[in-house]
Amino acid sequence: MKRYVFLFTLLFSISFVYGEDREVGLHFNSHTHLAEKRTTLELDNGEGIRLRHTLTFSFDMEVRKENTIYGFVFRMISDNDKNIDFMFSLDSLYQPFPELIVNDDVYPLAKKVQVRKSIPVKITLSREDNRILFVYNNSVFEVPYSFGDIEKFYVSFGKCRRGKYTSNDVAPVNLKNIRVYDDNKLIRNWLLSRHQGNICYDEVKGEKAVAQYPSWLIDDYWKWKEVATKKIENNVQFAFDSKNAILYIVPDETQITALDLKTVTEKIIKVKKGYPAASNYSQMVMDTIDNKLISFNLDNEYLSTFSFVDQTWSSTQKPLYESIYWHHASLYSSKDSCIYTFGGYGGYKYNNTLIRCFWPGNRWEKRRIDEIFPRYSAAISLVGEDLYVFGGRGSKTGRQELSTEYTYDLHKINIHTGKVSFVGDFAMDNITYLPAENMIFNEQDSSFYLLANLDGARLIRLSLRDEKAYYMGDAIPGNMSSLHLYRNLLYSSRESKLYAVYDKVPQNGIKTISIYSMKYPPLREEDTLQLANSGEDSQNMIIISGLIFLVGSLFLILSFRKKRKQRKRNVALSETLVSNEILHYDISFHSICLLGGFSVRNKKGEDITAHFTPTLRQLLLVLILYTYGGKKGILSSKLDELLWGDKDEGSARNNRNVSIRKLRVILEEVGDITIHNHNNYWEIIFGENVFCDYKELSQFLQDTRRLKDPEDFSRFMELAFRGTLLPNMQIDWIDPFKAGLSSEIIDILFAVSAQSDYDNPRMQIKIADAIFANDPLNEEALSIKCVALFNSGKTGIAKSTYDKFCKEYKSLLNESYPVSFNSIIKK
Repeated sequence: MKRYVFLFTLLFSISFVYGEDREVGLHFNSHTHLAEKRTTLELDNGEGIRLRHTLTFSFDMEVRKENTIYGFVFRMISDNDKNIDFMFSLDSLYQPFPELIVNDDVYPLAKKVQVRKSIPVKITLSREDNRILFVYNNSVFEVPYSFGDIEKFYVSFGKCRRGKYTSNDVAPVNLKNIRVYDDNKLIRNWLLSRHQGNICYDEVKGEKAVAQYPSWLIDDYWKWKEVATKKIENNVQFAFDSKNAILYIVPDETQITALDLKTVTEKIIKVKKGYPAASNYSQMVMDTIDNKLISFNLDNEYLSTFSFVDQTWSSTQKPLYESIYWHHASLYSSKDSCIYTFGGYGGYKYNNTLIRCFWPGNRWEKRRIDEIFPRYSAAISLVGEDLYVFGGRGSKTGRQELSTEYTYDLHKINIHTGKVSFVGDFAMDNITYLPAENMIFNEQDSSFYLLANLDGARLIRLSLRDEKAYYMGDAIPGNMSSLHLYRNLLYSSRESKLYAVYDKVPQNGIKTISIYSMKYPPLREEDTLQLANSGEDSQNMIIISGLIFLVGSLFLILSFRKKRKQRKRNVALSETLVSNEILHYDISFHSICLLGGFSVRNKKGEDITAHFTPTLRQLLLVLILYTYGGKKGILSSKLDELLWGDKDEGSARNNRNVSIRKLRVILEEVGDITIHNHNNYWEIIFGENVFCDYKELSQFLQDTRRLKDPEDFSRFMELAFRGTLLPNMQIDWIDPFKAGLSSEIIDILFAVSAQSDYDNPRMQIKIADAIFANDPLNEEALSIKCVALFNSGKTGIAKSTYDKFCKEYKSLLNESYPVSFNSIIKK
């Protein structure tokens, strides 16, 4: 019984650690590294894998976007010294392309390399059929091959160190899930996730895959990586744009440095006029909705906003340096447009004041929270309607000279009712620290993550489930003295990264700020370690994996059924089309769809279409259609005319500004979406993680040359099948967009049909169905489909298609369709 309890506990812990979406695999150091530092991975510890009848290797590959895409993905060397290689080579224009090399014969696999995309790769060595089957990105290639007396193959990925085949040319790829099958039986399974140093054990027999100079992607979830170190002046202000991962550094009223943490590049913005409201730490935030920096003065209760358009601060008053709120904690909430601060120190006293500033409006609320004793250097986080306050140092009297203490209590304050609740005490035995001011809440594990001044800097997780604190990740070396330095923990949802930002102690009079990053959600080092599994342990792991698979499968089935009910198409696809078509677009998350009907899903996959009032819905549609429908945006006057034509100019402008702000708040739930005004034209811009079907389809229509590429044409067809633009909305200004879009799609499909081989009925049927999705009564589409079905020997299905069309024709036009079935199929 204990054994099964142990297995269940282990199953739960594995599901907890790996249940979240983390990037795993092996990053192969390529041409950005010195030759001796490039990565190699040898399967079965370099001892070779035996070929009996049929041996299959498969793996998942992602090609990184680097300046040089050249080198080997793998080399397979037989025991009689023959080679089978998969690599990226360069054409006459020095453009990379994938190729298979068998001895001295070269087989190009595609004309170009697809980067930043997961590509399935499989190679099958068949002694019985005397052939090699190679599958690259779902395309199959067959090469005749006589295996003769070959008994085994030595397989190395990346850098090869075997005899005359030694090579330092390594392709810039990330690999995972390397599997080996012997006559369709799985005999090796290297996930390339957890590992033991430079070794990864396979999940079947515990055989080793040994790496040299590995970069395990899972290690990015527990190791801090230095992003940048920058010289700064004293008392600089910082604000973080979490949407775009930009850190703003404000040394004074003359300039602002925008440090892009994604590309590690900086831009200096010269300030034309005005002053920030304060010059102390932690008195500046970023409003990502209105794209403004907000500097706030807690002592004098006023704000100054910085406009990136005008490059000006709104305040003309130079700030005073002194404050009674040193080392307070602050944050900005886009949901209610408020700045929240708690605690601080000044005048030899600590305080327990909660400040709430409403922006815009410059309305301030201050009140003392008696349930939390006065302190400085607390950490705060806003979750729903509750402001959580953790830790710090202070005293119950508020006086510095009387009984100061470190505390590790966690409270929550309801921002509407003011109710204060004690959550728990998260003290760690014999550990003393102060947290950085910002905490990150992870809903999946019900935990807060914070940065503590331990061993330089350590990440700590406060688990609400068991009210305990845990170390996470490794330590950042250095000194994080709390009295003189700024420190903070930042989170970018777009990058799925944590950033640790803190000043370093001045050396030789030079003060610096250092930024480190860690993938999110973080792990402990022990969560990434893999034990060699064999015998009974291996069977236990198989049982656990099976349980996880079953639970996951059940979840996927239920999710699929739910989504299938929510995503009905206007037009049923022909039963002659295969059911396993590759879908290029995932609309279950981060999506705004206009084709086949209006729907919006947020980051969690929830349908939030109902959150849009009729006005906000029309506003969103105006912005999308005028931005991506062959126009450069919409003038403010035109926008006011369409949506608020019954109001005077001032009232229309006020309604527009209020509605745009409300729309921005809702779109924050969807993902990286920006609404901005350029030269009086309004535009909406979607980030890479947000899908909009109208945008995607419009880009194809604006550059039809892309449709010559088979994969792009497949994407276009998937969008065309979604149906007409906003079929359930009857609004005058939308009608021209509807008619124009359907007409363009149908014209392209007719052109493709005319060029396609009529001996390929499947393509003709697919084209006809796509036309029907955009024009259910298109007579030419009926002809194309019926002829294709008839020529395929499917006369019954062709007649059913014709009868269905006639019925719909009669229903809509109240007259019989005049062309007979026989007339159509004889064309």
